[in-house]
Amino acid sequence: MAKLGDGKMLERVIQVLDDFFSGFDPVTPAPAPVAEVPPELREPELEAAILREPENDDGYLVYGDWLQAHGDPRGELVALQHAELLATGPEKKELEKQVGDFLERHAQGLLGELYFRDGLHPSRYSGLSSGRVYWHWHLGFIQRAWLGSNHAYSLDVPRVLTSLLTHPSARFLRALTVGLLDNDADSNHYEGIIQRIARHAPATLRELKVADVLENEFGLSRVQLGDVSPLYAALPRLHTLTLRGEMVLGAMHLPELRELTLETSGLSRESLRSILSASWPKLEKLVLWFGSPEHGGDVSFEDVRPLLDGAGMPRLVHLGLCNAGFTDAVCQALPSAPVLRRLTRLDLSLGTMTRTGAAALLGNAGAFAHLEMLVLTENLLDESSVEALETLGPEVWLQDQRDDDGSVGNVAHRD
Repeated sequence: MAKLGDGKMLERVIQVLDDFFSGFDPVTPAPAPVAEVPPELREPELEAAILREPENDDGYLVYGDWLQAHGDPRGELVALQHAELLATGPEKKELEKQVGDFLERHAQGLLGELYFRDGLHPSRYSGLSSGRVYWHWHLGFIQRAWLGSNHAYSLDVPRVLTSLLTHPSARFLRALTVGLLDNDADSNHYEGIIQRIARHAPATLRELKVADVLENEFGLSRVQLGDVSPLYAALPRLHTLTLRGEMVLGAMHLPELRELTLETSGLSRESLRSILSASWPKLEKLVLWFGSPEHGGDVSFEDVRPLLDGAGMPRLVHLGLCNAGFTDAVCQALPSAPVLRRLTRLDLSLGTMTRTGAAALLGNAGAFAHLEMLVLTENLLDESSVEALETLGPEVWLQDQRDDDGSVGNVAHRD
């Protein structure tokens, strides 16, 4: 049985930076001058236009003109960042510097109490010495944010999260990731975090990840998310949801969701039923980690079989059935599965696939020829099976196969 536990530090760091912070530019924050914080300006009709279409820059530009006309420095920031987006070559470099200088110069006006209380600098790639807080500004507002503790420092995540979600600069936040809460604790409990997000997250939020824990920092079996169902009613327009740890899903209703990833050390039948009974008209990516019985993973292959029919998921193109103790059975059923014909990416990593599963794939090679990517990493394949499977498609990932005892070189088990 494959287990959840510690993984490779470098791979997880690269994944975090590549997947979430693409486009962030590191800068060294400079102390901001003390300046009077201007009164908060609001224009409900212009804000409503952004809330309806947060991906449309036009709403920000109109709002920026209004803010600039009323003396709010955020209006100038909108204009500067828009010019930076349009610029190329040396002009773009110069505008990038101007934006960075502006953010540092107007730190107090842009962040107010949040800046002084938490020591956060408003650079587009910022950090706390007492933990980790990163954010990305887009057209005058914080667009993406990541916060959490690390192996060396602790951050009061609940307090900073509440401050961020209730701050005017994060009024149109579109992506939020919450990392580790407490590196020194025996377990991390996120029930309060879920409640804060449900209570304060703006309607513009489209991407949410809880908890983004590096596996070398904290085993997933010690991450307790609790009941995550309050998120559904609070964020009905969510596009991407990633949850890592142990959780209770409840009745799921996220009609706008495109991507759902659940990484757990033990997925229960109850959780799987929550997924199967929901309607997913726009879901394109579904990745499930099933885990092991000692962590509550009581899902069998027969429980999973309905997923292979693809019912209720008409747009699904990326399916991950990972960390499973029944990978061979999945391989044997896939060639005739209706969902396979629609997939462009199939992920069976972290599983228990042996030469039996490999033979099932190789014997039906034509059924998998259309896949753009087939991920079979960290299974139980012998060398001859690996060599044969390399010919199955244009991109087949087969690295880090484990021995029967579950070892992959020096990679520790996931738990």
